Amino acid sequence: MTTYQTAIPNGSLGYLLKRMATYLDWSPTSAPETEARFIDLVNDEMARLSTESPWLINDKEFTLLVEDDFVPSSNEDDVVLRHSNDPFVLTRSSSDDFADWPTDGSWNSRWIEITNEDGDVERRRIRDVWKATNPPSADVLRMTVDKALTITGDKLLFRVMTIEYPLPHGTVGLSRDSLMQDNRADFPGQRIQPMKKMTGTAFRGGDRGTLEDQHIDWYCGSEVQPLFPPAGAPGVAKTSGQNPTMWTGPDLPGTFQYCVAYGWGQYGDTSEQDESAILRPIPKYLSPPSEASVSVTVAAGANAVQIYLPDVAWLAGWGESALTTSTSDVRWYHTGIYRYVYRRRTATTAPGAPPHNNANMQRHVPADGVWRLWRVVQDETTQTLTDDGTLPLEMQQRPLTTDGRHLTLLPNGAPVGAKEVYLRLRVRPPPLFGASDTLGLVPGAEIAVAMRAAARFASSQSRHDVAQGLMRESTKIIDSLRGNSTGVGSRITKRLPRRNY
Repeated sequence: MTTYQTAIPNGSLGYLLKRMATYLDWSPTSAPETEARFIDLVNDEMARLSTESPWLINDKEFTLLVEDDFVPSSNEDDVVLRHSNDPFVLTRSSSDDFADWPTDGSWNSRWIEITNEDGDVERRRIRDVWKATNPPSADVLRMTVDKALTITGDKLLFRVMTIEYPLPHGTVGLSRDSLMQDNRADFPGQRIQPMKKMTGTAFRGGDRGTLEDQHIDWYCGSEVQPLFPPAGAPGVAKTSGQNPTMWTGPDLPGTFQYCVAYGWGQYGDTSEQDESAILRPIPKYLSPPSEASVSVTVAAGANAVQIYLPDVAWLAGWGESALTTSTSDVRWYHTGIYRYVYRRRTATTAPGAPPHNNANMQRHVPADGVWRLWRVVQDETTQTLTDDGTLPLEMQQRPLTTDGRHLTLLPNGAPVGAKEVYLRLRVRPPPLFGASDTLGLVPGAEIAVAMRAAARFASSQSRHDVAQGLMRESTKIIDSLRGNSTGVGSRITKRLPRRNY
């Protein structure tokens, strides 16, 4: 009998399902319900092992941009004022003599420290920064903050800083050799330390001593969840009217669902994966997703999909709209929250006439039900979007698996100049859906995952002897991988504390 090599790689979901069937002496052909149960058990075991045995997770390199403090010029007029009508807003003159505040969202989620002439200090998180023209006077810069200001004074000194740096969602810890030293002369060295029992102000920006000529110590901070998911599901419908937008592709038509997550702040790099140069900022903080919309099916050349987005300003109670009051709050539509719109395909309409023929199949995303990033909406006044199949999906970012929690790192002072810190993270592998999806674990761990998933299934079938045997064997494999010869499993993970300091 001739045996052919399978196209399914080791460590893939298809390989794990085959191993499970072998361990359980299961029929080669399983009912769809059984296969779905197998997949759920595999994903459950992956999540469990990434927490219980984090040395099984492959390291993921991550570049963290260190943001230097922004200190105003020595000009005595370079100060901020509380807005006279809105205690959530600060204003500052826009002058050639002053360095402008950035209005590209890069300051969103940073901290601002404000001091008056009496020495009173208030610290707030920055929501948004924008430039407003206020005729007949010069342009003014405005900033919204997360809590109402109570500080008084005609000349408020300010300093913008970053106190804590959130790590990407799904991070469960750091490798022991996580931080790679930068040997440049202006950045001599760095270390990661466990959080020491010191005063909270030392790590919360109270001591902003510069670190230009000394080593940077990074401390493991707390776990934070500043954003909560949008309430309910986004509305969807077919486009309508006298001249409705039609589905033009090149993406193939089919059946879709949509959901929305909130993002706040952005890392120094953005993703630009398509020829239309659509920028999709990578958020510092990402909320859990909303509920999924109802399914909508489109056909080639027929009406496209219209998505109704949550009005983030209204839902957050962020001021009053000019539509409802004559004295609208200045902060209206300046929450600093971006809306991340995800789409998943659950069915594909058969290719038809151009441009939906087989020539465009190479651009096709399979109907695997996986959420993928479709749009990032930065303009808070935008309330609807149209999907006509022209905008490609973001295929390089992780599928949507966040629970909204982020682990953080804190520097021991204020670095001078923006610099990059290279980290090795332990990031929880995303769930597997397709047969070719592979584990994000070290080689050999796939056997342990398959054994443990098969053991759970056997236990549910009252085959307790089989379950116990599989669990014993999987434990041996996991223990052996902790000290394997490659050194990957021997790294001791620095688990980040889950309490505030």
